[in-house]
Amino acid sequence: MDVAQMSLGPLTATNFPSARAQSEEATGRILAASQAPTDNTPPDIAASSREVEMHEASVLFSKQRRTEFHEQHIMKFAERNSATYRALLHARAVGIVALLALGIAELSLWFAAGTSVGACELPLPTWLVADGSATLLFCVLSLCRVVQKRSVLGNVELQAYLLRKDRGGDADPVHDGKMESLDTGILEWAIWPWGLLLVASFAAGGWWCRAAGHSPACEGELERMTVFILLGKLLVPCLSCCLAMSCCAYTFLSKDPEESFWADSATDMW
Repeated sequence: MDVAQMSLGPLTATNFPSARAQSEEATGRILAASQAPTDNTPPDIAASSREVEMHEASVLFSKQRRTEFHEQHIMKFAERNSATYRALLHARAVGIVALLALGIAELSLWFAAGTSVGACELPLPTWLVADGSATLLFCVLSLCRVVQKRSVLGNVELQAYLLRKDRGGDADPVHDGKMESLDTGILEWAIWPWGLLLVASFAAGGWWCRAAGHSPACEGELERMTVFILLGKLLVPCLSCCLAMSCCAYTFLSKDPEESFWADSATDMW
């Protein structure tokens, strides 16, 4: 009996809770070891894995926020850009119409000079008809280009596409083709050489107007009207540029949303 009691001594009620506690402690160590990185995994690799998981969760959060707020926010700025381009092109159209009126005045002055008694024999009347015709053609081409640009740059959907593309959106060949056509179209190639021709014609008209002051048949009303036309051709582009810049700035500021363009970017949740 003494030997039996001695062998069963460790399993008495007094020692049983201590054994159970030791078993639970061993189980906890096993679970912690299974969740922690293995001994073969370097600490820097484990830290990188945690950073990747945190970054993926942050990106997912950002995508969800962009999906929720992106379109409405983009359309605000697309409408602002569209209105700004329309205002700019309308101001340019006003300047082109003013230049068109000067071309008509040149042709009218040429007709009056040709039918008057003792008509001027200097090249000034010839310059009036040539420069007036070139001005009319230039204005017609410029108005066509303004209408073309307004249909493209004044389109809200296209402006929204450009903003999406600027923020990493997918490219659209249709919209990109419309934008490329503005710089590579026939009107663009025709207007620039014609504009340079008008600049050279302006210089020639000033020279012949000065020469007309020394001719009794050319001085008087013809000379004074030619001077006014030359001054108008010098002032109209300058005033048109100032008007376009003013309209552009006013529309941009009045239509500009209160928040910034990047206000809808998600803040990192971590």
